[in-house]
Amino acid sequence: MVGVPAYQRVADELRLAILTGEMAEGDRMPSLPELADRFGVTTAVVHSAVNVLRGEGLVVTRQGAGTYVRRFQRLRRSSPGRLSRDWWASGRAIQDHDTGVRPRAVDVIVGEVPAPDFVSAELGVEPGAPVLSRARRLEVDGRPVQLATSFLPLDVTQGTAISYTDTGPGGTYARLAEIGLAPVRFRERLTDRAPILTRATHCNCPLVAARGSSRSSASRTRSRGAVAEPGRRTRAQPRRKRPVGVDHRLPRGDWRGRRVPGRDCGR
Repeated sequence: MVGVPAYQRVADELRLAILTGEMAEGDRMPSLPELADRFGVTTAVVHSAVNVLRGEGLVVTRQGAGTYVRRFQRLRRSSPGRLSRDWWASGRAIQDHDTGVRPRAVDVIVGEVPAPDFVSAELGVEPGAPVLSRARRLEVDGRPVQLATSFLPLDVTQGTAISYTDTGPGGTYARLAEIGLAPVRFRERLTDRAPILTRATHCNCPLVAARGSSRSSASRTRSRGAVAEPGRRTRAQPRRKRPVGVDHRLPRGDWRGRRVPGRDCGR
């Protein structure tokens, strides 16, 4: 087709073969040289085409084993529903609203960090002052779909389960409600960009980046967060099993992570 880049033409034909069932779930795709011969292009063009399909969640590459068809059902994020008090107050994880019963795992790192500039202004602390950081990496169906970090004032989180890797039923918002600081308003700002180097290993596709804040019922902003999601694996809706092992409290300055199957330990 005139005006269509060669890699896009190859990606379009491979995508059609996957969607029509010509290449079924689990099938191993031909090698790059084989595809290059078939389409009359270079292996570099085929490599770019496969990257497009990988970003769309249609294939997965296994180191040393090749590329396989693996379709991924895109997630639909509905902020009005997932952030509603009725949802988290009932003890349900926020991510359950988006993923349902699909297999999910969360890597959680909790610790005290110096407040970045964009955080200090929201939390009313000096830049560089210690705040609690909750960094999460979410996988669904074995694929990374979200990197998220929340920052909260230490005077709020001290002595609460928020400083644990597992915050308990309903997550951080439920724990804030227990101390009279239930969030009453949320604000998110979305942008689309390529992944930075430190996050490129998690998802090889454009990212939807969000910065947001929640305000408590005491009219003070209590949390600030940053989220990055693979843009082709999630869709934003306009407008808004128990963890393995025994949970633990992290001492000051101690950073540890834990994988928690099927549980959102995030917000």
